[in-house]
Amino acid sequence: MMYGLGCRASCILIQDHEDLFGFQGHLGDLVNLLQPEKNDSLKVISVVGSCGSGKTALALEAFNSVGSNYDSRASICVSGCLDTTSLLTDICVQLGNMDPSTGELQSNHLIRKVADFLATKRYLILLDDLWRTEMWETLKPAFPKKQTGQQDCLNL
Repeated sequence: MMYGLGCRASCILIQDHEDLFGFQGHLGDLVNLLQPEKNDSLKVISVVGSCGSGKTALALEAFNSVGSNYDSRASICVSGCLDTTSLLTDICVQLGNMDPSTGELQSNHLIRKVADFLATKRYLILLDDLWRTEMWETLKPAFPKKQTGQQDCLNL
């Protein structure tokens, strides 16, 4: 599935929780971490494991379980993006902050656009397949640290 300018959404069909054999306890732990708190700082949760271990399935199930608790949310497969601009454009489109037909903006404008949009919202961003620290450092300014809600960023 393609969004924006070349990213693919994280997408796995899970019929029911029993499809996550062996992950029920971990799913509960992850869902608990994503519950609202009084602390208004950015919370970054990383799910780590070997390739094929079920990280994406687990994170998506948690993402879908708690999604209604957030004003805005987006799920992106970072490795499926051509570049930072494509990734940020896709985040904007998923958040409903940009029409996909809008002309291409530079990364720094897109970072500000995402940050401004999320500044007063409770949001959850799932960044799947994020391997490079440099990519995270580039994206981090798009996610406000303090605001009038809760913000969570789930990294795989």
